[in-house]
Amino acid sequence: MSELDIPKNTLIHEELNYDRDILLTEAEDLKNGLNTKQALAFNEISRSVEQNDGRLFFVYGSGGIGKTYLWRTLIASLRSQGKIVLAVASSGIASLLLPGGRTPHSRFKIPLKLNETSCCNLFKKTDLAELLCKVYLIIWDEAPMMHMNALEAVQRALADLMMEENNDKKLLFGKKTLVLEGDFRQILPVIEEGTREDIVNASISKSKFWKYFIVFELTENMRLSTGDTSQEKKDEMEEFAKWILDVGNGKAPAISLDEFEHKDWIQIPSDLLIDCKENHIHIIVETMYPDFLKRMLEKEYLAERSILAPTNECVHKINSHVLSSVPGK
Repeated sequence: MSELDIPKNTLIHEELNYDRDILLTEAEDLKNGLNTKQALAFNEISRSVEQNDGRLFFVYGSGGIGKTYLWRTLIASLRSQGKIVLAVASSGIASLLLPGGRTPHSRFKIPLKLNETSCCNLFKKTDLAELLCKVYLIIWDEAPMMHMNALEAVQRALADLMMEENNDKKLLFGKKTLVLEGDFRQILPVIEEGTREDIVNASISKSKFWKYFIVFELTENMRLSTGDTSQEKKDEMEEFAKWILDVGNGKAPAISLDEFEHKDWIQIPSDLLIDCKENHIHIIVETMYPDFLKRMLEKEYLAERSILAPTNECVHKINSHVLSSVPGK
C-alpha cells in the first residue's frame, strides 16, 4: 500500500495494514485443514460476504471442535482480499485468540447498563462509525455470554449507521454479515441475584432477532485429529471430552449426598482430582508446576499449564504463595 493509498481514518488503516500475500498463503493452508462441517460454514459465510446479502449465522459447538480455527481461516481469507473483518469476543481473554480481536464493548461502545431500548454510544461521521460502515464481516466469539439487550443495541447502532446508504431504510444489523459463536452449555449472561429463568430469558437465543440466524453445529473434536498425538492420549482426551459433554447435556450420572436429597450432585472422576487433605494451595501449585524454581524462566513450561480459580480472592492467595517461594525481592 503506497502513502497515497493510506486512509486518513487511522482505525481503517489499522484494519487494512496487513501483508496480503502472507495472508493469502496462510488462508490457503488453513482452508486445506478444514473438516466437512467447517468447510460448509466457511463457504456459506464467505458467499454471504461476496453477495453482500447480510445473512446472520450462529456457529455452535463445544471446546476443541475448531471454532477458532474457522475464524482464523475466514479472517485470513477476507483480509487477503482487502476486506475489513471485525473480530470481537465477549471476554478479554477470548479476544486475544482472535487476530486483531477486541471486546464488543470496545468496538461497538455498548453501554454497561442495558435495558430493552439501549443504544450504543456511536455517532455518525466519526472514525469508528466510518469503520463500521466499511466492514464486510463481523465475528462475535463467546456470544452466549452477552445479554440479548447488548446484541439488540448493536443491531440498532448498525441499522442507524447504514441507513443513509440504503435509502433511509433500516436494515437488520445494517445488512452486515454477522457470525456469532458459542456454547449455550457454558457461561450465560450474569444476572445479579437472578433466577435460572431470569438468566435463560436474558440469553441471545431469546432475542426477537434469533429467528433470523442460520445455525451451524460443529461436532468433530479437532484436538483428536492431530497426527502427533499418541492413541493413548487421544483415548484419554476423547473420554474427557465425552464426560464434559455429558455434564453439559445433563446426561452425567447424578448422586445424592444423603438419602433425603435429590440426585443433583455429579461425581468427578478420581483421575481428575488431586489428593490433598491439607496445604491445598501448596499441593495444587506443586502438582501443576513441578520444579517451579528451576524452570520458572522457561516460557514453554509456563505457557503449557495454568491454574483456574473461581474468585479473585483465590487468585491472590495462589499468586502470593508462588511469589513467596521465589528467592529475592
